[in-house]
Amino acid sequence: MTMQSEIVTMNVPENSIFAGIDELDIAWFENGRTVPYAAYGRYSLNRMDPDLCALAETLQWHNYIAKPTDYDKLGGTPLFAMATGQGGILVSSIRIDADGKDPVACRMTHNILNWDFRV
Repeated sequence: MTMQSEIVTMNVPENSIFAGIDELDIAWFENGRTVPYAAYGRYSLNRMDPDLCALAETLQWHNYIAKPTDYDKLGGTPLFAMATGQGGILVSSIRIDADGKDPVACRMTHNILNWDFRV
């Protein structure tokens, strides 16, 4: 989870975590740096687990996936939800420190704090 991710794409745009955000808006967050990035890292998930939902994806830039197992090294999710009992847990490496400079990051922070716990 140490790779900074410049581009993040939504997997489940209808989830409340993305309320008020267009699908391409979370590509990167402006923060006054030379290379803006939207996430601090990414997680690998068991995609077959029905209790896990990858809400967003990221793929390391300038790399190509030659076989499906390459995705484990080059891609992952910076934002996922896990069903637990009657609620859920949100796990995120999305940057919330950019909210002072980027209005989408500000909206994303608001949505994270007001998430409805639905997976």
